[in-house]
Amino acid sequence: MKSFRLPLLLLASLTLALGLGACSRSQHLSDSLAGPGRDHQAPLAAVPCPTIVAAPLDSAVQFVATSGLTASYTPRRIRMETMGFSNPSLTDMGPCATGNNPTIKFLGGHANVFIHGTTRSITTTGQPLTFGPLLVPAPVLEKGVLLAQDAQTNVLEVIWPTLANLGFGDAVVRVQLARWNTGLVTTAQTYDVVWDLLIEQNGTQMWLKGGAERLNLFGAVVIQPGASIPTVCPQSLQGTDGATVNQFAGVVQYRANRMRFEIFGDLPSGVIGASGSCATDIGGIVFPAATANLYRAGTRIPVTSTGKELVFPPLLFPGVLLEPGVITSADVNKNVITIVWPQLAGLPPGPPILRLQLAKWNPWVRTGQKVDLTMTFTAVAADGKLATYTASAKDILIPTAK
Repeated sequence: MKSFRLPLLLLASLTLALGLGACSRSQHLSDSLAGPGRDHQAPLAAVPCPTIVAAPLDSAVQFVATSGLTASYTPRRIRMETMGFSNPSLTDMGPCATGNNPTIKFLGGHANVFIHGTTRSITTTGQPLTFGPLLVPAPVLEKGVLLAQDAQTNVLEVIWPTLANLGFGDAVVRVQLARWNTGLVTTAQTYDVVWDLLIEQNGTQMWLKGGAERLNLFGAVVIQPGASIPTVCPQSLQGTDGATVNQFAGVVQYRANRMRFEIFGDLPSGVIGASGSCATDIGGIVFPAATANLYRAGTRIPVTSTGKELVFPPLLFPGVLLEPGVITSADVNKNVITIVWPQLAGLPPGPPILRLQLAKWNPWVRTGQKVDLTMTFTAVAADGKLATYTASAKDILIPTAK
């Protein structure tokens, strides 16, 4: 596969130089391929509230950590954060837990921090911290956040980055120590943070338990086992075909010469997310083709500039632009289709970003109209057998141009 990708990379350099000049490093960083480059902080896609399942503490639902870090280490605080996913989805609970009339409530929880690989807690008592209900911060009503403090002002917090206008990504669980056993804390050690949350919906209570291991105090992101970043690329993608489950879909940029759509999502198997390293720097997976179409919402009437499906050549790693975690392709009309793997691209952790950027479109497409979007991506591994992944979103509102 390496021998196949390198010649195509030379072609990609020419294509990108001619067709993607607006994405060069000479422009503002927000216009890089990885993004975000968003004029519009579009809302989350209309995802229904997840259904809470009954789960006592001794058989809690597991939060699968993909990454963790010590976001702050000062004489006043140690702030540790865990990113990942769960089923039911903690990320999808955000709008249902932080609104004016929440249908999902966070009733309390616990947290502890240990020297890595031991049971030696660094809390002042050596025991878990206990927290009451997690609430929207007051008096300043901070969007997208629930938190609780104990008597020592230690904090247990859940942050939904999209709702908090911090960028797109999965929910973050933060444990912040205001006091700790100073004799056990040193930059020479690494630490394990653990936490649990009691969540309620319509009288059903569920404990959610998670944490992150081997966190240093220098602020470096530590990849966790749940990240599923492969070190050996799969030999076959046969049988992995399917449609994405979306966390977000919308127009993130609308200008006179550019309309950028993004879908955040992956197949339930996580196959697109797991392909990132192999499709970019490692090699071993190629995306040889992609298509896209835009329709008037609720119809099959295309509203692309040609009135037809857009067809793209192979998506390639744009090494000439030094953009990690990205593959991209442009058609003859300078429309661009891109896959961004946020964690590889240096963005907040989250599902793959599937992007369609139009250079031209039908005049019917304007502020206030709604459209349906479909993108398909063909992928192939070493055995040469193709897999097709489809991402679709309906009733996308066209915002005001900026």
